[in-house]
Parts: sequence; structure tokens; C-alpha cells
Amino acid sequence: MINKAHIYGLFAVLFLLSACAGHKEKPVEEIFVTQIREDDSKMFAFTLKSERAGRGDKARNKTAAKPGKARKGGRQKGTGKAEGRERENPLAGIVQQRLEQRLSENGYCSAGYIELERYATRGGMTVRGECHDSATANDRQRFPNQMNGEI
Repeated sequence: MINKAHIYGLFAVLFLLSACAGHKEKPVEEIFVTQIREDDSKMFAFTLKSERAGRGDKARNKTAAKPGKARKGGRQKGTGKAEGRERENPLAGIVQQRLEQRLSENGYCSAGYIELERYATRGGMTVRGECHDSATANDRQRFPNQMNGEI
């Protein structure tokens, strides 16, 4: 026989399931902008935007790269946290992973890159970098400059 406790328990489970079913993850937008300069240096800016990212960050957290510490795949050792005072942005790991994936797919920085700057805003995170390799004629065709100013 069904008693009141079973009915209330069933309603509680149904309520929780309906609440979870209504939750949708906000999409993350990727923006990859390239710039090939007159001297054939290849620059890029990669931005990941999410409404949920960095809600508590009111100011823009900026970390400039230190020269001479670049790795082939990207981010430099010793960047990311300034003396341990900055909070880690929840997008930091995702940005690095998606950037590496994007660069391996499109071949823009075939010899790796140096990270020039990484900064977080209320809704996302941006990484600016410069490729180790110089631009070829094929690069100029595949990656036309998308803006007139500097990245």
C-alpha cells in the first residue's frame, strides 16, 4: 500500500529531476583573430567568452609574458598567477586546451608560439601570442588580416 511518505518522496524526486532537466549549459564562444605583419611575424588573439565565466571578477586581470620562457606548445612557465595573489579564472584551462586544439587544426603556428599576454574579463578570457615561425605566401592567403589595427 502507498502511504503519504512514499507520495511525498516521489514528488520530491520528480521535482529535483525537473529542476535538473531545465538547466542548460551556456554555450562558449571562440574567437580566433590573426594578423600577419609587414615583417612576416604572425600574431594572434584567441578569446573564449562565456556568460558564466568570471562572474566575480570586476576588474580585468592581466598577466604579461616574461621573455625567454616560451615553450613550443604555448604558455610560458611562470605566467598565470602574479605572486599567487590572482584567483585562477575557471576558463584558464579550457582556454589553453581550445587554443592548442585550434592551432593544431589550422596550422597557424606550426613551430609553436610565445604567449605575450593573457587577461580575463567578466565574460571570458583572451590569450595574445606571436608564432615562432614567419609567414609564408600561403599563410597570407589562408589567414588574411581581419582588422586594420594591432591585435
